Amino acid sequence: MMETLSAFAAEHLSTQFAHPAALWLVLLLPVFAFLRFYYLRKGAAPLASVQHRGRSLPLNVIGLLLIETILMLAVLIAVASPGKEGRLQSISEEGIDVALVLDISASMMAADFKPTRLDSLKKLAADFVERSGSDRIGVVLFAGEVFTQAPLTTDRKAVRELLSGISYYMIDHSRSGGTAIGDALLMTVDMLERRRIDGRDQALVLVTDGENDRGIDPKKVIPYLKERDVNLYVVGMAGDEKAPVFIDGQPFITVENKQLYTSLDDTSLRELTELGRGRYYRAKDEDALRSILKEIGSLNRTPLDVREIRTRRSDAWMAALAALLLFLIRQIYLIHFVRRPPL
Repeated sequence: MMETLSAFAAEHLSTQFAHPAALWLVLLLPVFAFLRFYYLRKGAAPLASVQHRGRSLPLNVIGLLLIETILMLAVLIAVASPGKEGRLQSISEEGIDVALVLDISASMMAADFKPTRLDSLKKLAADFVERSGSDRIGVVLFAGEVFTQAPLTTDRKAVRELLSGISYYMIDHSRSGGTAIGDALLMTVDMLERRRIDGRDQALVLVTDGENDRGIDPKKVIPYLKERDVNLYVVGMAGDEKAPVFIDGQPFITVENKQLYTSLDDTSLRELTELGRGRYYRAKDEDALRSILKEIGSLNRTPLDVREIRTRRSDAWMAALAALLLFLIRQIYLIHFVRRPPL
């Protein structure tokens, strides 16, 4: 019972009026009722049906007076405009530009992440994009060569679809094998610079499981990152032990006719991060990678504006509808029960 009363109070006692001053006119309703009673008693004809039973005139007066008094009350409530108010907090957040630079070399098919490192990365990168809010996201892929999979865009659905389409076979590894980290960084910095918006922060998130063995030395790209104020985040993705590499379920055989096993010596990645005044993370399993990407996604967020928006739902139409119905009832009452409708 108490819970029911509490719910009723929360729902109904919070009603507020847009024009509360109109409610003071309710105090005049007794005056209105008295004047109408006086007029109706003098001028109204008795009820036809009651007259034959020998009843007195006041029944006619009281019936009409009651309808008109309630009608006036409904009109005053409608004028006062009842409703319920609420508050919403609007938080505007400054979006940033984030370039995901993802390794798709043969070693990313290692099975220490299930089913492979690349499959785990695709799934968690899609989750990262989904949480990106107003950020612009771009995707650059690399192995022995580099190409842009998605330019900077706020279309999260399109980026997720492009991420789902990433495959080991997107690059001819027989001709473009290896890990060209330096080339990937250089192309990404160029993409960020060409799409730069003044005052908007930019971040580069490199996820790899290897060392640079193709193209330009990554350390030579670091000055360009610093010059353009690009925040650098590097994620080394590999377990503690050497992991076998499988392609379509079959062991990956090297030119030495041996199955490929891969591990990560992240010394060069740590050095790269220190030079770029960035942050280095080591993801040894999928849970660690998920936490790392979630942490990176929460960085560089500065609220621009926090506003409280007042909302109001008006219920005046209910009182107006009640007044209209009462007016119709009054007219029907006059026609059917009163011989000479009073003015």
